[in-house]
Amino acid sequence: NFDVIVLDFRLHKQYFEILPTQAVTGYLILKQIKKLNKGIQVIVFSATNKIWNFKALRNAGADGFIIKESPENSLDDSFTNKSIDSLIKQFELSFSLSFVKDVVIEFDKIIENFPNNYENLHIIKSYFDIAINLLLQSSDDNRFFNFAYLQLFQAIEIFANSNENFLDSEDAAVVINSDEVIVQKKSGEYVEWPIKFKDGKYQIEHDKVKIKGRVKRLDSNFKVSSILIFKLGNLNSSVHNWTSIYSKRNEKAAHNLLNGNIDENDIKEIIRFIKYFFDPSEIKPLNLSKGLTKKTFEESLDNLEKKGNFIFKKSSKK
Repeated sequence: NFDVIVLDFRLHKQYFEILPTQAVTGYLILKQIKKLNKGIQVIVFSATNKIWNFKALRNAGADGFIIKESPENSLDDSFTNKSIDSLIKQFELSFSLSFVKDVVIEFDKIIENFPNNYENLHIIKSYFDIAINLLLQSSDDNRFFNFAYLQLFQAIEIFANSNENFLDSEDAAVVINSDEVIVQKKSGEYVEWPIKFKDGKYQIEHDKVKIKGRVKRLDSNFKVSSILIFKLGNLNSSVHNWTSIYSKRNEKAAHNLLNGNIDENDIKEIIRFIKYFFDPSEIKPLNLSKGLTKKTFEESLDNLEKKGNFIFKKSSKK
């Protein structure tokens, strides 16, 4: 549970001999730390001034370097003062990024909840990995927070669009639950909706809209809101700050990339939502009766038979 580690490059006298960087103890331990958690900040402490060592350590995940004072490095009278200034700045930078360690831990917990056969697991993992790499660069440029936020939002979209959660056909959009719920149904010249956008959020309220030209596109807000209401059992879509997250994605992250408006708190907010939204234990089919339900094939045929249109005989053959 360390936030920042200062790691000596050579930890045994035998490694002062000429060796490839990849065989030195400090390099090997660095690789193991980053394998454990990419967000742990590692500052390498060494007297080396060889560019190939720095390059190999950086590629292995080193977050910074502190150069030891040694005879070959001390020709400059100001070297000591510069080293101390560099050390202070490096620690300040590393501690500012220590929150990424906790982000990695949260992502690991989220991934553990998925079944191994989940169709889009590899895509969601890739969005998480890219977000982590971007966050590790956020101290250099605030815009990396925006880029990371957009990656996490895409993970939400992928999850909402998956066949386990939402089916979108020409005639209806269906939230998958212990029973199916239609959240948009075309009926003649009308489109029926069991939820309505009101007061900045979607909520349970039946609506019947006359079709005028093209039917409204089912955007991410509608799909996520439908799942929040009919699969996770909420009365509206404001739960876990979803309405705030959706607004920040459009107003801050996507359209203000040059300003870098997203910050660490925004990142933590969207991760909390993802943790809730992706958790299968949160499924609560409380609102099924308030949706537009689909009648089964047999029920439809029974109704036709009662009207005298034809007689339906069930067969034992499949």
